[in-house]
Amino acid sequence: SNVVCRQLGFQPYGSSSYYSNYFNTVNNPSFVYGRFYCYGTENKLADCTWNSYYLQYCSNNEIAGVHCEGDCTDGHVRLRGSYLKRLGRVEVCVNGTWTTICDENWDDVDASVVCQQLEYSSYGALAAYGSLISDDYPTRIYGVNCTGNEENIFNCPIHLTSKGVEYTECATGDAGVFCQEIILNFQHCNHSDIRLVDGQLPTEGRVEVCVNGYWGTVCDDGWDTLDGNVVCKQLGFQASGSKPKYWSLYGKGDIPIILADLACTGSEEMIADCEKNVYGITHCYSSEVAGL
Repeated sequence: SNVVCRQLGFQPYGSSSYYSNYFNTVNNPSFVYGRFYCYGTENKLADCTWNSYYLQYCSNNEIAGVHCEGDCTDGHVRLRGSYLKRLGRVEVCVNGTWTTICDENWDDVDASVVCQQLEYSSYGALAAYGSLISDDYPTRIYGVNCTGNEENIFNCPIHLTSKGVEYTECATGDAGVFCQEIILNFQHCNHSDIRLVDGQLPTEGRVEVCVNGYWGTVCDDGWDTLDGNVVCKQLGFQASGSKPKYWSLYGKGDIPIILADLACTGSEEMIADCEKNVYGITHCYSSEVAGL
């Protein structure tokens, strides 16, 4: 389908293939081509290898269709890959084509600029990593290093490949973001600060983390003693023997869940150093706030 789109003058990436006469073609003329074997680099469909043997088996309910990506406006940004509009892989329009960003050196500050550009709050923005979508969009942007004051990702120091050239040395995956749903106010906390709230003792409570100037809670999916030990260490308590609590034991709080699927080893100095899966926020409910 990408080859068809290229031949028609549309973007040669991100097309969708349709089967079984999806577009309800009637009075279909005779089939001309059978099964195709395209690499995706061909300039036109006729350049692909095809097998006429399968023509005899085609019926009117087996007509192929395609949806192509239209042109985009340079500098525009969008998120894709999640049912949450504020969570997903970052895609940037470069030279009229949607491209991705390599997540090497991608961090929460870079994410805050993208969220602000998308008219979400820059506070509470989180960088996401890995391949959320499996497709053939080219990666052309890498080495992003925003300060957080920029209004557009292109105002940040970035590396951009030449037109038509893909960045092939990205060993990790695509950059993504998780933005907060509403415009939030700065809460005078420092990035990576942590606190325990609503416990009867200073050593217990709901775990809250500051991300880009905004307090949020932690999802209890995957929450365990190793995660709790790191929290205790960061707070200056004993770095062993913590007791994780689940199902919002200390209340949900009136702030959003902001971290999910933490996987600390116990050796980290602070919770921000732990591995996490930002995309895991999609399967966390408000009743699943972590405590300690």
